[in-house]
Order: sequence, then structure tokens, then C-alpha cells
Amino acid sequence: MSLSDKLLNAVTGSNITTHKVSVYNLAEIIDQTFLQNADRYQIDMVERAIKGKIFAYTDIDSPDGNFRLHISYFMRGLTQHRTVWVKNYETEDIWEWSGFSLSPLKRAMQHYLNSARLR
Repeated sequence: MSLSDKLLNAVTGSNITTHKVSVYNLAEIIDQTFLQNADRYQIDMVERAIKGKIFAYTDIDSPDGNFRLHISYFMRGLTQHRTVWVKNYETEDIWEWSGFSLSPLKRAMQHYLNSARLR
């Protein structure tokens, strides 16, 4: 548990734990929590959010309502920074990945998105 988790938990009384994961692990988590039981519309929402063309930030709830996908970016000067996390509402675990662009996540998610469309 990070220091920021401890501070947030002390102030809010929650039990949040943040796990830093690789882009491939995050892609698996997104597939398991959002795409396994998603309909066409929900698959399209996840794909648009991952492409990141329109949104400064996006929050999407999973079809069962137990998870939230959050994608955000900020620009500072000429630098962009992206943060993507999935939160489990029941356990308050957060799996987080961040980077300068969403390209690695787009590549990691492509297989899962194609598989979800074929179901």
C-alpha cells in the first residue's frame, strides 16, 4: 500500500489499495471485467475510451456494476501523460498503469477487443 493510499484511507475511512501493473496485465483485467459479458455498445465505449481521441477523462462502469474503468490525460507544456486504472468497488483494489501515450494499451487491447466482437 502506497503512502497516498494510506493518507486517503485515513481521511476517507476507505480501504483502497493501488497495484501498479504492466500494460498487458491491465489489458487482461479490462477484458475480464468489462469485455467478457459486454454487449456491442459497451465494447464500443471501451474501444473509444482506449483510443483516447475525444476525452480528457473517461469513467465507464462494467456491465455488472462492480468495476470502474478510468482513463485520463493531462498536458503540461508539450508533454502528455496518460493514466488508466480499473477499480473493484467491492474490495476497493485499484489496478493502475500510466504512460506518455495510450499506444501500448491500444496494442495490448486489440486482441481482446477483436475476441469480444466475435462472441
